[in-house]
Amino acid sequence: MNSRTLTKFAVGLFLAALLISGTVQVVSAHYTLGFQSPNGPAPPRGNGVNTIWNTVDDGSRGGHVLDPYATTNNYETASIAYVSPGLLYQPLDVQANYYSPNGSILTDTIGPLYFYINISKPANLSNPLQPGLDITFEDYDARARWLYIAIPPEFTPVADTPSKWKVVTSITSDYHFIKTGILDKDHPLAPGWNYIAITAANVTDPTTGKSANYLYPADEDPFKDRQPWKKPDWRWGMYEIVAFDMKAPSCAGKYFFKVFYTSELVNGGLYENWRSFPPENYPQLVVKGEVDPGYITGRVRYAGHSSYYYGNYYGEGVYSPGYVFANGTALDPVTNQPTARPVCGWGWFNATAEGYYEIEGLAPGVYTLTACAAGFVPRTLPTQITLKRGQSLHGIDIYLNPTCKFNLTIFSKCPTGPVDWPDYTTFGTPTTPLGEVGKKFATLYPPNAEPLPGYPYAYYYIEIYDAEDTRITWIDGFFDVTQANAQQIPAFTAFFGNPVCYSGIKVGWDGHVPDANAHFTCGLIPGDYRIKAWVFGYVQVKEYQISCPGVEFPGQSTIEMDLFKGGVINATVHWHGQELPSAEVPPTSSGGLIFEAVDANGVVQAFNFTDFKSAPTSSAASLLLIGVGPSPKKWKEPPHGMPEGTYTIKAYYPGYVQQEFPQHTVQYCTNGSLSFHLVKGSSIDATVYSRDCQDPSQPVDWVHPPAQLRIYVFDEKENWVAGGYYDRKRQKEGTDFIKFSGLTGLEYAISDYLRDKNPPLGLPTGTYKLLAYTVGYIQTQDVEVWAQKGTSTGDIPIYLLVGSEIRVVIDFKTELIPAPLPDDVWSYQFRIEGYDPDGNIIAANITGVPQASTNTVSQWPYPGALNPAQPQGVQTWVFQLFGFGEFTSPENQLVGPNLGTWLNPGDPESAMDTALSNWYKKRFGYYFPFYGSPKGAPTEYGNGEKYSGHKRSYGIPPGTYTIVAYVWHPEYPGRYVQLSTVTATPPCKGISTVVFEMDLLGRISGFAYTRNYMGDFRAGSWLTSTVEGASATYRSYTYDGIYWAYVQPETYLNTMALIPPGTGAGYIEQSKTAVVTWGGQTDGQNFYLEESGIPIPEFPLVGMLAAISAIGAAILLLRRQNRQMPLMIGH
Repeated sequence: MNSRTLTKFAVGLFLAALLISGTVQVVSAHYTLGFQSPNGPAPPRGNGVNTIWNTVDDGSRGGHVLDPYATTNNYETASIAYVSPGLLYQPLDVQANYYSPNGSILTDTIGPLYFYINISKPANLSNPLQPGLDITFEDYDARARWLYIAIPPEFTPVADTPSKWKVVTSITSDYHFIKTGILDKDHPLAPGWNYIAITAANVTDPTTGKSANYLYPADEDPFKDRQPWKKPDWRWGMYEIVAFDMKAPSCAGKYFFKVFYTSELVNGGLYENWRSFPPENYPQLVVKGEVDPGYITGRVRYAGHSSYYYGNYYGEGVYSPGYVFANGTALDPVTNQPTARPVCGWGWFNATAEGYYEIEGLAPGVYTLTACAAGFVPRTLPTQITLKRGQSLHGIDIYLNPTCKFNLTIFSKCPTGPVDWPDYTTFGTPTTPLGEVGKKFATLYPPNAEPLPGYPYAYYYIEIYDAEDTRITWIDGFFDVTQANAQQIPAFTAFFGNPVCYSGIKVGWDGHVPDANAHFTCGLIPGDYRIKAWVFGYVQVKEYQISCPGVEFPGQSTIEMDLFKGGVINATVHWHGQELPSAEVPPTSSGGLIFEAVDANGVVQAFNFTDFKSAPTSSAASLLLIGVGPSPKKWKEPPHGMPEGTYTIKAYYPGYVQQEFPQHTVQYCTNGSLSFHLVKGSSIDATVYSRDCQDPSQPVDWVHPPAQLRIYVFDEKENWVAGGYYDRKRQKEGTDFIKFSGLTGLEYAISDYLRDKNPPLGLPTGTYKLLAYTVGYIQTQDVEVWAQKGTSTGDIPIYLLVGSEIRVVIDFKTELIPAPLPDDVWSYQFRIEGYDPDGNIIAANITGVPQASTNTVSQWPYPGALNPAQPQGVQTWVFQLFGFGEFTSPENQLVGPNLGTWLNPGDPESAMDTALSNWYKKRFGYYFPFYGSPKGAPTEYGNGEKYSGHKRSYGIPPGTYTIVAYVWHPEYPGRYVQLSTVTATPPCKGISTVVFEMDLLGRISGFAYTRNYMGDFRAGSWLTSTVEGASATYRSYTYDGIYWAYVQPETYLNTMALIPPGTGAGYIEQSKTAVVTWGGQTDGQNFYLEESGIPIPEFPLVGMLAAISAIGAAILLLRRQNRQMPLMIGH
C-alpha cells in the first residue's frame, strides 16, 4: 500500500471516528459585511444565510436590512443584490459541523456571474410619483444617472477591452444604455474595480403613469420584460445582469460585489455623486484554492505602549480597516506533502470589526501571514502556518505598531520673501465668497464631490511619493488665508496621521474593505519619501524629502515647505465679425469663453472661463490666467499655478476662430497682460429635402416623423467639426424639408470643457463635406461647400431619398410545429440585423416581443397594425427594418397600448411631441453589443461622449441583404435558432418581405454535485459542461450547481469536468449520453463528481504575482525585543 493510499485510509478512519463521536467542531465566526461588533454578529446584520424569500429574525426579507436601518445609516434604499454562484454561501457562524463552502468557485477558473437586483419598498428616492430607483438617461442637463455593479479587479473579463465585455441584462438590450469599464484608482467606493453601469430612457407608460427610467420593487415595473421571470421562479420581480466569461481571482478569499447608483448630479451634471446599497445587502462569493479548502481567523491587535490609541490598551483589536494576506505553498490535500504550487488568500476587515479577520477558501498549504491596518506598520508573522484540508485555524493574532506621522507647515513665498495668500486661492473675495469658477469646481476628496467653501478658505492637496516616484498616499483640506503662524508669517499646517491619537500615516486606498466606501488599509513603512504640496496659483519649486523612522514607536516628523506664488496673466480677447483688419463687434450669440495658457510641452498650465448666458454686450472680454483649480474628478490634476516659462495663450468661443496665438513669459509673483483677437468663423446654411427614388426625384412628405435628423459637417481631414448632436432637428409630418441655419462649429459648453477638456470651436476658412442622417433615408450624393470666416454660405440643398423597408416575418415553432413563445417569462428580446454581400451591417432592429399580446402592436414609432393581438401566446411576429434608428427595447416596445397613438406624433404642437425631441439628445443610431463593431462600422463617440452610435441613423439602400435574427434575452444566447439563410432584395422606397421560422431549441439541464472530503455533496460552480455531438459542440458553466444549454436535436455526449485544469485534478470528470429533440427538455442530467485526489496544479503566476506584488512593499517584519508576540492557534 503506497503512502497516498495509506493516508486516504487513515484520514477516512479519523473522519469516521469524528462523525460517530459527534465531536466535529461547530464553526463560529463573524458575518463580515457592513457594521460589526468585536464579539460577534451585530444586528441588524441582514440575512446571513443568503436565501431569497425567507424572513429572518429582524423581519427583513431575503437578506434585506430594514428601511429604518438604511435611513438611520444614511442609505436611501434597503435594496439588495444577489450573485450566482454565491446564493448558497453561509457565513462561518451558521455553517454546520465542518467547513466546506457550498457553491464556491476555484481560483483561476472561468464562468459567468449572474446578478439579481431586488428593489426594496418603499424607495421614493427622487420623485414621490415614481416609487423606484432613478436611473434616468439624459434627463438632467443631458447627463445620465446610472446603476453600477462594481466587480473586484481580481475578477478579470476574458475579453481584452471593456467594449467587448460580455454583459446581458433584462433592463435593456440597447447597448447605448450599458457601459463597462474600470473605475478610477481614486474612486471613493470601488477604486480600480471593474464595473457594469446601466441607465434607462425616460419613457412613460400611459396606463400606469410610471416611467422606464426607474427600477421598481417586485412586480411593480410596468415594463414587464425588465422583470421577466414569473412565479414560482425565485427570480420573480428581480432585474437580471449577467457578466459572462469572467476569470476567477488567483487568490482565495471571500469576495463581495458593490452595488451603487447615481444619487445626484452636481453643478449642472458636471459631477456624479453615488449612493450605495447597504453593504449588508451586497452579494458575496467564496473563491477557494482547492476542492477542500480551510480557513484562518484571528485578530489584528494594537501593540502600542499606552492607551493613546482611541483609549485602547495593548492587545486590544485595532480600530482601523485593513487585511491579512496569506502567501505560501500548497500541500497535497491527501498526503500533506509539499507541492510547488504557490497559493494565497485575503481576509479584509473594517474598523467596526476591531481587527477581526477571516481568510476563507485557503488551499491546504504552508502560509506566511502579513497583516496591514490603516495607520500601522505592516507585519509578517515570523512563524509559518500549516493548514490542512477542511481545517479551521482560530486565534491567529497579529500585533501591529503604529507607523510614523508627518507634521507639515507650508509657507506662502515670493523670491523676495513671505507674501500673503491672495484671495484668488479661495476662488472668491470678501464680498463674493465664491465666484463663477469656484462654483463649478468640486473637491476631489472626501469621497463625494462637494462645492468649495469659498473665501476665506483655500483648498490644499498634499501627496507622498516613494523613491520610484509612485504616489503612496495623500491628504487634502482647507486653510484660512487670513491666518498666519505664530511668527505672523502666512502659512498653514497639515498633518499626515492622527494628531490626537497613536495612529500614523494611512496608505493603500482600497475598496475591498466590507463597507460602502473605500478606505486606506495599511500604514507607511519606514523609509525615505518626497512630499508634494498643491495650492491653486502656487508652485512647489524644490523637492522636500522626509524620513519615516524604522523604530518601534516612530512618533512624528516635522517639515517646513515653501510654495511660490505663480505669475498671473491678464488676457483680453477682442471679437471681430470679419477677417482682420476689421472693426470689433460683440458676438451675437451666448456661450462659454475659455482661456488657456499652454507651456512649451503642450500642457495646459492655467485656464479660466466665464459663461455668457446671453450674448455679450461688449466687443472685448478679459480673464485672469492663474493656474489649474481643484479640477473635476475626471482630470485627476491637483491645483497649481504656472511655473516660470513662456506660454502660448489660446481662447475659445462658440462659432469663433483665434486669429493669432500670442506668447507671454511668466515669472513668480509677477503680473502681466496681453490682448489678441477672435474672428467669427464660417457659417453654413443647409436644407434637407425628402425625395422619392424617381429620376428626377420628387418631393415626398417625411416618412418617419418624429425621428431625429442631423447634419454632420466634416473638414478636409474627415474630422467632425460642426452639426451632429449640436444641431438636432426631427422629421415633421406633413412637410418635405427641414432647414438648418448657422452650422458654425462644435458648441461645447463649459461643462464639456471641465468634464472632457473639449472647448467650443468655430469653422476656419476651408472646404467642408455635409452628410445628413435620419432613419429610413439615404444620401446618394456627397455635398461639399467652401466656406470663409466671417461669412455665411448660401442655402445648401441636401437631398435624401426614402430608403427601403424590409419586413421580417418570423414564425415560432416548437417540435417543428407552430407554437406560442414559452410562457415562463413575460417577453423576449430580439435583435434583427441585415448584412450586405461584403458582411457590412446595413440595418438593425431591437424589439421586445410580449409572450402574449392583448392589443395590436407595431414597432414604434412607425404606424401600422402588423401584429394583431395574440392573447393565447405570440406565434408569429412582424419586425420592420428601416436601417438604423432610435428604436429601442424594452423601453419603446410596451406590452400595452400603441405608443404611436399615445404620442400623437402628427401634431407639431403636442407637448409630448415636443418632449420627444429631448428624449434622445445623445442617443442616435445603433449601438453594437459586446461582440464588437462589425465590418465597416464607424465608431463615433463625439470626443468622449456617445453622441451617436456605431452606426448613425440611416436608411437601407436598394440591394440584396442577408437577414439574421437572434433571441437576446432571456437566457442568452437564446432559446430559438434561425436555421435558414434568408435574403431580401428591396427596391428603393419599396418593401420587401421575408418569412422564415425560428425553432425552439432543445434544452439540456441538470445539477452538478461535487463530493467533499467528508463524503457529503456540495453544489459545484464554474464546472464546465461540454455537450459534444456529430455536428456541433456546446459549452456551458455551472453556477451554484445549475447548468443548462440550448442545443439543436442530436445525440450528445455530455461531459462535466473542472476546466481548468482539465487534467483530472480536483474531480474525476463524468460523461453521459443525452438525446435532444426540437423544443424538448432533457432535464435531470445530474452529475455527481467524486474527488480525484489529484491536487490542483500550478496555474500561470500572472494573477497571483500581481496580488503578491501589490503588498510586497508593505511587508515588513518588526522584531520586537521587549516581549514575545503571542501566536495563538486553535483547531
